[in-house]
Amino acid sequence: MSYFIYRCSSYTYNECIRRNLFGQKENMRNFVKEVRPGDILFLHNLSERFIEGPFEALTDSNGTLEPVAWNGDFPLQVRVRRLPEYRRITCDEAVNLGLNYTYENRFFDFKIPDDIGRILAENI
Repeated sequence: MSYFIYRCSSYTYNECIRRNLFGQKENMRNFVKEVRPGDILFLHNLSERFIEGPFEALTDSNGTLEPVAWNGDFPLQVRVRRLPEYRRITCDEAVNLGLNYTYENRFFDFKIPDDIGRILAENI
């Protein structure tokens, strides 16, 4: 099992939640190709500065499951389900748990180190 963070905005957030679907642009293929069913995912809302989860990946993340989702802008999609431990924390709380910003105030590393992923899963 691995841990990953997907990003969204206030504009794309509701669609992620409603469809139980996360997506990435084609230029992220090298990153998302590692996502497998059973991996633990988190959703980082860049606009509102929170992270929520954990979610479980139900599919791989290298194909299009719903072509009309997000007007086709995020074709590398993964189906997710919300886990019972689900909750939301602020980005500042995530930093206190060991997740670091690395680029333009984003949690840029798509794959999270296992130790940090476990901490987030236990505390988020």
